[in-house]
Amino acid sequence: MPYRNMTHLDTMQTFISMQSLDSFFESYLDVLGGQGWFNETALPQPLDFGLNTQDLNIMLPGMVSTFGKNRQVKLEYEVLYFGDFRSKYAKDYMIASSTVNVRFWVEMDDGHDELAVDLNLYNITNKIALTVDPEFNLRASLREFRLHGVEVAHSAIGLLNPNTIRLKLNTVNSVVTTLANLMLENFSVPIPRNIAGLFELDNLNIEYFDGYIYAGATPMFKPQPFDFQQLIEKPVRSAISPAGFNFLQ
Repeated sequence: MPYRNMTHLDTMQTFISMQSLDSFFESYLDVLGGQGWFNETALPQPLDFGLNTQDLNIMLPGMVSTFGKNRQVKLEYEVLYFGDFRSKYAKDYMIASSTVNVRFWVEMDDGHDELAVDLNLYNITNKIALTVDPEFNLRASLREFRLHGVEVAHSAIGLLNPNTIRLKLNTVNSVVTTLANLMLENFSVPIPRNIAGLFELDNLNIEYFDGYIYAGATPMFKPQPFDFQQLIEKPVRSAISPAGFNFLQ
């Protein structure tokens, strides 16, 4: 967005509209997709939750009676939609909506995985914050979420109540937030830190306004070292021109 904020001292100013973020994530999902897997070993520790039939039976009653206790479960997910970004002045986060498909696969004794439950989680309200990591990548992180709708597309463990699943997921906000942030690790944008080999960005200031994000930085001049030794050791050759002038090369 072509604009200049005179109240900020950053010499390089960028303004990112909410429509730009919507377009970026829509294109990202179309081109690269938003699929992934979780299993017990992929979960960060410590978590008061495990991907097994025993722990999942609280949210999905029938897992234990159908498959037995403490069987390992794989969680397959696909982000179907991530957008509708909204920002407000002086807030340190944005609001975004998302729709995610999740599938729970139970590991059987013969080595194959059996689909237990297929859920569509839609109309999810998320509090999203943007951060810049030490490698100068712009990343999105989830602070809080609220699930408003659940659709049971498949169940091999009996009849499931979508409202019960929604309430259970909303009560384990910290667990879902942790898993969602692992998904969001794939969504990163590298920021050019070096400019023409002469300037370098030391930090990036991010602020939120109504409908857009401000990102500002001041480049620091980084002159390239001059090799005087090479200049001294370089041989000096002379040439006599036809006019008798002496040129040094």
